[in-house]
Amino acid sequence: MTAIPASAQPVDLRYGDGQIIRLVAMEMAQERVQAGAILPITLYFQASAPLDHDYQLFVQLLDENGIEIANLTTHPGWGRNPTTFWAAGATYADHYLLPVTGAVANWSPLAARLYVGFIDPATEGAPGQRGEFLPLPAYDATGAIVTPFAGTVVVTPHDPPTLDAPDAITANSEFGGVIRLTQAAVSAGRQGLQARLLWEALGTPATDYTAFVHIVDAAGRQVAGFDQAPARERFPTRLWRAGDRVLSEFEIALEQPLPAGTYDFWVGLYESASAGALRLPVTTPGALLSGDGQVRVGQVEIAGGD
Repeated sequence: MTAIPASAQPVDLRYGDGQIIRLVAMEMAQERVQAGAILPITLYFQASAPLDHDYQLFVQLLDENGIEIANLTTHPGWGRNPTTFWAAGATYADHYLLPVTGAVANWSPLAARLYVGFIDPATEGAPGQRGEFLPLPAYDATGAIVTPFAGTVVVTPHDPPTLDAPDAITANSEFGGVIRLTQAAVSAGRQGLQARLLWEALGTPATDYTAFVHIVDAAGRQVAGFDQAPARERFPTRLWRAGDRVLSEFEIALEQPLPAGTYDFWVGLYESASAGALRLPVTTPGALLSGDGQVRVGQVEIAGGD
């Protein structure tokens, strides 16, 4: 029997409908790993009763779109401790080195999800035939069926993003003393407006923030806009650490062409849970005009149509 260390993260995932395997805890050697490196992990398993099958284990890291960037398939204990050897109620520690081999785009770090599953032997097919290799169903402690994500690790790209645009401006505007808008570039096209924003973490934000881009006409009226987290679902701001950089692209589609004139792009951040009510204050405007928790990152001129 293995004692679960206090440093391990409780999980309590349950696999199977009859004979039950439990993932009771997991531990990662580090909270962050660079793309191309190896992530040491430990999984702590139990069985509620003796098991009749040698279940195959698979461990994956998935990106925000569910694309695999790391994969390891084996039997527990690298085959030295098959599940038919397990004693009911005993705890088994499985140690693995998970290589992060998939491509990780450099526009942002990635909060990768650790997927832990067991292959259902009933789906493996007859000898010589190709089976479907479906996973055992997974459940939480209440019995609700779930996707068996056991934890999250931040995967950092080899090179941080840069804003390579001829019209990019240096902003150096700070929000709440924790997030800096380093550079910005805005443009107008036939189908809509675009803002490209390069953010840098100055520390660890207290919560998740959503960024907004508002398009304001010469009379001060907002005529268009778009809100999204700086790194969308890929890397929530609560996971940012000092030095992290994120390149955001805001594509603002227009339902109808804007009248001729000059339009300002205003940018800010708000607490995601507040639906826009609680903006992060501008603590240092840098080179930009600011007001009401936002900075003006640029202007575009819309010419009159025929």
